Amino acid sequence: MVNQFLEWMGLRQNAKSSKAKLCDSGKLSSLSNHFGFEVLEERRVLATLTVSLNSDEPFPVEDGELTLREALVYVNGTSVPLAGEFARIDETVDLLGQNDKIEFASSLNGGTITLAKDFFPLQINISRDITIDASELSGGIMIDATGNNSGVFDIRLSSYYGSPEATLKNLTITGGNAGSGGGINFDGTWNPSSTTGDAGILTLDDCTITGNTTSGSGGGIFARRGVLNVTNTIIENNHSYIDGGGVYLHDWLEATISKSKFINNTANFNGGGVAIKKPHTSSSVSQVITIQESEFLVNKAISTSPFSGNGGGIYADLAGFNGSTESTQPKLEIIDSTISGNEASSNGGGIWTCTKYGAEFTLTNSTVSGNTAGTLQEGYPGYPATIVGGHGGGVWIAVVKYQPDADLFDVALVNSTFSDNEALSQGGGVWIGLSGIGTGDDGMLEADLDFLTIAKNQSPEGGGLYSEPDNPLHRITTTLNNSIVSSNVVSDLDSTANNIAGSIELDSSYNLIGPGQVTSSTLTSGAGNIDNSSNDPGLAPLAFNGGPTKTHAPLEGSLAIDAGDPSAIAGVNVPDFDQRGIGFTRVFDGDGVGGAQIDIGAHEVGLARVVNVTISGSESDHDPFSFNDPNDDENDFDGSGIQLRTVPVGGADTVGIKFSENLDQTTIDAASLTLTGLMTHVEPTLASSGGFTFDPDTQEFRWRFDAPLDADQYVIALTDAVMDDFGRQLDGEWINPFSVLTTDSAVSTFPSGDGTAGGDFNFVFTILPGDANLDNDIGGSDFLVWLRNQGGPNHTFVQADFDGDGDTDSADNALRSANYGVNLMFLFYADFDGNGIVDGEDLMIWDMNYDMDNPEHEHGDANHDGAVNGADYLHWSRQVGLELAWVA
Repeated sequence: MVNQFLEWMGLRQNAKSSKAKLCDSGKLSSLSNHFGFEVLEERRVLATLTVSLNSDEPFPVEDGELTLREALVYVNGTSVPLAGEFARIDETVDLLGQNDKIEFASSLNGGTITLAKDFFPLQINISRDITIDASELSGGIMIDATGNNSGVFDIRLSSYYGSPEATLKNLTITGGNAGSGGGINFDGTWNPSSTTGDAGILTLDDCTITGNTTSGSGGGIFARRGVLNVTNTIIENNHSYIDGGGVYLHDWLEATISKSKFINNTANFNGGGVAIKKPHTSSSVSQVITIQESEFLVNKAISTSPFSGNGGGIYADLAGFNGSTESTQPKLEIIDSTISGNEASSNGGGIWTCTKYGAEFTLTNSTVSGNTAGTLQEGYPGYPATIVGGHGGGVWIAVVKYQPDADLFDVALVNSTFSDNEALSQGGGVWIGLSGIGTGDDGMLEADLDFLTIAKNQSPEGGGLYSEPDNPLHRITTTLNNSIVSSNVVSDLDSTANNIAGSIELDSSYNLIGPGQVTSSTLTSGAGNIDNSSNDPGLAPLAFNGGPTKTHAPLEGSLAIDAGDPSAIAGVNVPDFDQRGIGFTRVFDGDGVGGAQIDIGAHEVGLARVVNVTISGSESDHDPFSFNDPNDDENDFDGSGIQLRTVPVGGADTVGIKFSENLDQTTIDAASLTLTGLMTHVEPTLASSGGFTFDPDTQEFRWRFDAPLDADQYVIALTDAVMDDFGRQLDGEWINPFSVLTTDSAVSTFPSGDGTAGGDFNFVFTILPGDANLDNDIGGSDFLVWLRNQGGPNHTFVQADFDGDGDTDSADNALRSANYGVNLMFLFYADFDGNGIVDGEDLMIWDMNYDMDNPEHEHGDANHDGAVNGADYLHWSRQVGLELAWVA
């Protein structure tokens, strides 16, 4: 086909000639220049097309210029009447259309492609392998269909010849309005004759899907008959008139949602954040949806019908098919995720999931908090109000009632927290039962609830947990082990303890259960259950105590500490780690008495360790900077040289520290932390008022200094005299990178420490006002950033607002000018022998190499200026005794 195309273009002699060859190199060069691909001799070309215009034209504008729609015309192999020598190109399938790539010129950085209203189709179509990649542009590319009454992308990938993939990177997709898939309508056209699961694949990486609407389902994305991968993507403010305000998955094979956020999406029926319906009726391939390290926040499923309005955050109808096997039945896995602040007008404020055939649902290392289910509907005059739905404030789990020959719905909730959820009828935290009406051979559901904290939820029946009673027809079995179900109540207005209703298996064991319809006194055959008659399990507020999700840390004296199954061995018969994940062992001697024993609940009390450092400005307009923000991978700067990258906060004057466990607050005060500049040797002083504070809501300790920090590398030194509730010293050891280029795996990651009590926390960060491009070196490029961004308000540090007042002005240029030429890529540290302390041995090295040609740091060049001289001695003399672990 390539040869036919080239022959037709006059670029190749007839293939039947014995002298067939490429002959018109000038014309071929013109073609390659317009397409933007490299010409290779007698080989198929994998093209990289560079979009240089942000207009929306499907026709060539001029040679050397390319629009996105035009590039996709070539990739899709679409036959259109083109101008000049490129007229009627319809045989490009072998030149373009498989694994090709569309990039964007740097001049389009942060620009918008507004879809034209005078072309058909209005949306952008994709039908072949392609990567549309704006990852090289810091501001990405926005594609806007506002006012078009069309979607933005329509992606239909034929899978009869394999598994084609469309990948979108660093794009913002907005303004779509379509019958399905307001932002993206994707059809993987799965090949039903395939036994290998061949299907089209759509991958979104670092994208934003926002402000899209559909009159059907899938406000942001409608995906069916294929594979969907979503990574580092924000899906927010989308709306569906039916299901799936953010995403709708229908007739699906596989989906993975990772490190993504679903925020403020709405649906008029089900699934405010995402709706999952009808997995593909295949008995030959596995069908799995995995949601990991993601957040579902303030999404809503609000309906006027009592039969919808389910799943404020996640709606998952795992209907499956009759006869599925364990390897092929639908599976929903939610791992290391947060489902918070969502609302359902009927059931399942956070999560709603149900099946009528065999399926699996697991929730692991996750937090479900602040969700609500149910609506109080006003009655006619003289009649009382009625409740619509109101089951499962946190999660609603059911098997369809009256389903003959139903397979098992296998449910596992593990190492997770349910807190502050509300259901107007039953199951404030968790509801487990039957869906539908009827009698007979009903569906089977087995739920294993292990290592859970179910606390501070509310509902009139089962404020913490409701599990429908089991009987010969209603085959629901719920087993609860090693879990806290306490401090749950009826409502805000009625603080009566109300923890468990319905029925749980009598052999449930090692639980801490508050009073209510069911207490530990009814679990006589279960070992180790504790009746928490006070309804106070002794828990700290919900907070980030390490790991990607919030937990309730047990306080000193909590009945949960060291009260779990004494036979538990981490990694053998219980998980390796608690809800927080790696670094937080699941079995530990929490109270220091009697040896290691697992705690009851999702959080295992361990040594106090530093889990985050934040830098902020008390008068700054900029957001605080977090070195270990569990919700922001871009700013997760521990574990490599980028720990030393310039902190992008103007007017920074405050250091915040968060710990993994509750501290004995008599052991931590203003003097516990010191700050020292490695370059200037300055030790900033604390503000005279409010210099040291503790925020009980975030569990963060803060030290505020009396003025914004000047340019320097600062060492945070936190003494291990800080102790936890049980009198154990801080486990604080930290290994810093030597430069922003360091990649050594020995650089520490949060949490701090080596697993043994004792060890100061010494952590280095960089403040450099004027470093707009965050390369730790102030030069001419930073001036250009300042020049381009003059004005305001609401400017950020990288927009050259270096003093944090929201404006880019002369004061910011003055800061840049004052620090011009400062380079802080490497540690200004006089530990020349690398033993972690500045001492006499380092002075001997300096003396031996004084005035050496082309020295390195190891020869005594502390300030990295290419000389060993008196300036380096000054650094040594002012740093003697300073301990700082580092690795090159």
